[in-house]
Amino acid sequence: MKAAGVEGNGANPLMAKAYMETLDDPAGTRHDLSGGPLTIGRHPQNSVVIQDDMASRFHCVIERSDKGFRVRDLKSRNGTKVNDAVIESKVLKPGDVVRIGKTRFRFVQQAVVDAIADAGRAEQRSQPVKGKSAPQKQPAAKKPASPPPKRSAGKPPAKPVKPAKAPVPEDEPIPVTDWHESENTFSRSIEEASAARPPVTKQPRAAASPAQKPRRDAIGQPRGHDGDAAIPVTEAPAPAPQEVTAPVSLKALLAAGPDNNLRERDIELIGERGEILYAATDEAGTGGEGVTFLRMLLLAALRTRATDIHLEPRNNGYFMRFRIDGTMVDAASFDARRGALVNGVVKVLSGIDTGRQHAIEEGHFASNTRGRRVDYRVSFTPSVHGQKLVLRVLDPVNAPHDLSELKMHDWMRQSIQRVARQDTGMILVAGPTGSGKTTTLYNVLREIDVRTRNVLTIEDPVEYQIEGVTQISLDERKGDSFAALLRSVLRQDPDVILVGEVRDPETARTAMQAAMTGHLVLSTVHARDAIGTIFRLLDLGIEPYLVATGLNLVLAQRLLRVLCPHCKAPRRPTPQETTRMGRAVEGIDQVFTPVGCPMCVNTGYHGRRGVYELLIVSDALRDIILKTPTIEAIRECLKSSLFTTLSQGGYALVAEGATSIQEVERVMGNE
Repeated sequence: MKAAGVEGNGANPLMAKAYMETLDDPAGTRHDLSGGPLTIGRHPQNSVVIQDDMASRFHCVIERSDKGFRVRDLKSRNGTKVNDAVIESKVLKPGDVVRIGKTRFRFVQQAVVDAIADAGRAEQRSQPVKGKSAPQKQPAAKKPASPPPKRSAGKPPAKPVKPAKAPVPEDEPIPVTDWHESENTFSRSIEEASAARPPVTKQPRAAASPAQKPRRDAIGQPRGHDGDAAIPVTEAPAPAPQEVTAPVSLKALLAAGPDNNLRERDIELIGERGEILYAATDEAGTGGEGVTFLRMLLLAALRTRATDIHLEPRNNGYFMRFRIDGTMVDAASFDARRGALVNGVVKVLSGIDTGRQHAIEEGHFASNTRGRRVDYRVSFTPSVHGQKLVLRVLDPVNAPHDLSELKMHDWMRQSIQRVARQDTGMILVAGPTGSGKTTTLYNVLREIDVRTRNVLTIEDPVEYQIEGVTQISLDERKGDSFAALLRSVLRQDPDVILVGEVRDPETARTAMQAAMTGHLVLSTVHARDAIGTIFRLLDLGIEPYLVATGLNLVLAQRLLRVLCPHCKAPRRPTPQETTRMGRAVEGIDQVFTPVGCPMCVNTGYHGRRGVYELLIVSDALRDIILKTPTIEAIRECLKSSLFTTLSQGGYALVAEGATSIQEVERVMGNE
């Protein structure tokens, strides 16, 4: 009989309380499925550990899916069976028996159990007692009922004879077929693996005498020994999904910036292979606590424009910091369990082996938030207290998409555009790590017509994909190097080549020769400033004539934090500061200093802006390079051009009120 209320009532079966019941356990242990994926196997990190020689270390997982709860085999040695049939993945129905080696579990959904119990009780109430006629409907005007007949003293009342019922058969054992395969070494467990699920609390039921112990039907509903009315299961009601709460400091980051009505549940998590592992949903807590908390971290990073997320294990838990506008900002601290949950989810998304806890591991995954795709580079490294996780946030929304968005002087932008249209030449961008060199080169590539020119890049790694450009990612584990890939790329008939970095003499020499033989070469170099780039190339052993003839432009740059417009405060500069800034602050009687407010996460700054110095290699400068160049000789040669130093550009922003003196001195040093 179909139980009323089980189907056709519009209820979401995913929200019903469900559990796996151990059939071979006399106590009838239940394993609740509301806390997240349930892993079963012999390894101690499983949610349910079974001592069964025919089971694998990580045998199977029972998890939510869009169609309900499903069981998924984890490449086990002897396979996972549902109702005596070997499966790889199957959506469970109430009463399905899952067999793992010799151990059997039954899938029970409490909503179905309760509905059938209610239907059984209703049916019992509607049935007449055997041997008696159904009560007749009395007329409207009825007489008082006559008193019951008196029975003789000392004679007990006659007991009704209960009809015999056929006994309910016990579950029959299911035969096991041993495949005799090798032991499963699949230690990458499911979604939140060992740390991603809280320990299961076994709930043994009270022991019953043999005469009272009920048997169970096909879906786990208890029956009396006489087979009549179902005995309802006395169990606490299923708890409502709990909203995962964020630490106070993380709540402040979630509230930072303009309100864009984004919620953590709007974030869709995409695995390394491009499949959606956790879809966006309107339900709180979907996917488990680890998934919900990771979504909170990613949402806070989007709201604060963070470029990196650091999850650091400490003595008494985990500490999280964001890199915002180039500086580290404290985000939150939380217990070790929650940190382990996040690590487990990130490893599953990135395809990283969850069993390796003391190794350097790398990967990537992505998210999609209302059409806004963000890629994340994942890095795990071992530390004293565990693995530290760093996520590099590659959000194209925060990156400039045109040279005009870099806010450099017009003459600088026009000079770069002119060289970018040439067939030969070389543009080098200099600066320390994190100064935006690659972003600048990407915007130079966007000035090139990729339909009429063959553009190739060699990067370590590829950060943003550019339409119409062939991008090659360097993999040093396979023996790749910039020099080797550059020689290979030269046989691909390129017009424009972007080399991620000039870091060794071979790469520098090959790039210079390519610039002289009909290719436009773009690259970066670690140097203090534009003038220092020339000496850096010479120190790498590049012949002066190659530097003088192959090099066209050197752009040195830094990124300065911009003062928050909501809280910056004016003040008068000191005489010493006025002397250091020189002509940049002539006629300026006030400068601004950072204060801090919720809009800028109490840093006093909001966003960054580039400062540039552009060195154009002229004929006069080539003559100096071909001889014995000195810094003083090069500076003297540049006096007749529009060349301005990085410090002069930084102090000009101070005069505009865009940044502070201390920020310029922090970034530029004692130049």
